[in-house]
Amino acid sequence: MTIDVKGMLEALGIEGRRQGASLWACCPFAWHEDEKPSWSIRLDSNGANWCFGCSSGGDALDLVANKLDITRGGAWAWLLERGLVEEQSTVGGVDLQIVGGERGQFVLPPFDAHAMLTLWPAPPRRYLLSRRIGCNAVARWKMKLIVHGRLGGRILVPIFDEAGKPASYSARTFVGDDLRYMTPHRDEHPNLDAVFGSHFWPRVHADRISVVVCEGVLDAISCDLAGAKCVAAFNGSAPTASQLAAIATFKRAIVVSDCDVAGDKMHDAVRAIGRWCEVVRPTLPPGEDPNSMWVTSWSSRMKLRFAIGARERLSCGRQRGITLELARDAEAGKAQIVDAIESTRGNMTAAAHLLGIDHATIYRLVHRYDLTDVAPRARAALLAQKLGSSCITPRHCCNANIA
Repeated sequence: MTIDVKGMLEALGIEGRRQGASLWACCPFAWHEDEKPSWSIRLDSNGANWCFGCSSGGDALDLVANKLDITRGGAWAWLLERGLVEEQSTVGGVDLQIVGGERGQFVLPPFDAHAMLTLWPAPPRRYLLSRRIGCNAVARWKMKLIVHGRLGGRILVPIFDEAGKPASYSARTFVGDDLRYMTPHRDEHPNLDAVFGSHFWPRVHADRISVVVCEGVLDAISCDLAGAKCVAAFNGSAPTASQLAAIATFKRAIVVSDCDVAGDKMHDAVRAIGRWCEVVRPTLPPGEDPNSMWVTSWSSRMKLRFAIGARERLSCGRQRGITLELARDAEAGKAQIVDAIESTRGNMTAAAHLLGIDHATIYRLVHRYDLTDVAPRARAALLAQKLGSSCITPRHCCNANIA
């Protein structure tokens, strides 16, 4: 398959200056107001292009899709309609007929329940709640319940492309099936290049700073709940070239994969784009993945937040700025401190991390606003919940620090 790159550029109205095998022009993407030529495209390849100003690019399909604001499937159809794809090729003296065309439209399978998790039957609802996935996450990710058919007894998590159109799915069993995940058959026409979570990414590539990359969709949802701004999942450990190209639009990729052979394989695949974005892999506890860390305990959830950069330690200057903000407005400062202490069940160190200040600063603010009884009350409530007693008072927990 060969794409007529020159004809494609003429059809898109892109003009530039020829330099060797490349054409240089101002960036054609709407999100980059380029005054000097900083975008280059190879004329002797499949349209590989890159903008050195906004760090956007890809192949010919990416160029058409970004220029016309359509999907890659729509870009392929656009090229075919204008006769810009040469369907005849010769390899080794043998004529090959390339059979091409627009991929059939993918449609999500019929489902039995969705929307409000509280209306789901008890078994799937309890399974999701045991994974600490609640009503908001079900609505955000449009998760479905399937009871009958090939996917019966599974929770379907749709995968959308960057334009928000259904592209594929991952169906997770909640009844203990040996095959934990199921994916679409080829005759369902899934878009295997779609990345889970990409429909929530910023449309402008310059705004894509950091993305958390996971193996499975539940791991990505757990990282989203933990505070990651952008998440991605390949639905396996073998991403396609188009999926890696999508990840390369970010400045930083945080790979949180399992500490096993499959996790190492995915990390090695993502490292291939290290030329275009920074690739880091935080160390997770042995035998843990993001979803199990999100479920296990509060301390594990804090470790996950730090691993994905959702709760990074701030510089001393930023800490002083936050301290001044908390001290400037007494009522707002007191409310934030109380919320942080109560949400961490009286753990002052964790509350300081949530606020972005150090351990000593939060104690100074607690004494300044006369909030010394908040932490003992929170610990007493937690201890009473664990012991099943309502007779626990704050004085029983003055020196306790229950994680």
